[in-house]
Amino acid sequence: MKNNILAKIALFVFLSILGFGYLVMLVGSIYEAIIFPKMPEKVTLEQAIELDATNKPSFLFFGKSLYVVITDAKWECASVKQKIGHKYNYFTDGVFTNSNKSAVVFVQIDGFYSCEELQKKEVAGELQHATRRPIEYESDENGKIIIDDKSEVITLSLCTQCTPSQAVFYPVFFFLFPFMMWGIFEIAKREQQKRDRQNLIKNSNSG
Repeated sequence: MKNNILAKIALFVFLSILGFGYLVMLVGSIYEAIIFPKMPEKVTLEQAIELDATNKPSFLFFGKSLYVVITDAKWECASVKQKIGHKYNYFTDGVFTNSNKSAVVFVQIDGFYSCEELQKKEVAGELQHATRRPIEYESDENGKIIIDDKSEVITLSLCTQCTPSQAVFYPVFFFLFPFMMWGIFEIAKREQQKRDRQNLIKNSNSG
């Protein structure tokens, strides 16, 4: 009896934490979708870094995304690679820096682009920190550059898929998530009932 009570308490605590986490993510994603900039801000990389330093979360760990176009991007043409993904989607990987190479931004863009096309293109996206180190890229002047934990170079990524329309996707997903889980549970339950009936018929016939 005591074990059953403890199990019920543990289950209640677990479900409460799960429910609270779900509500936080739902409310937070709605908040971020509402405040996500409708248009990217055109800034230099230095200005973007300054904006990032002052861009603090305004609701728990949720806040306004830094949606920008970097106007002084210096593309490293040696780093620009056209690739085909596992689902046959086409994309281009590339790296750009500022004039003194104190910051490096890693970018992945849908579609095939040459370095010359990227130099003329306004590439918009959400500026994020690239925390994985060591990280490397191909430089036009110095070949392969490795940025390790001791380096003072700022490493960032520009998420070109992070757009106002994508920001709306997350609250919709979190809202529909319980219904999707309920649907999966119902399908699994019906399949189990079907197997149970088949087993019952099989056992009765064999008897």
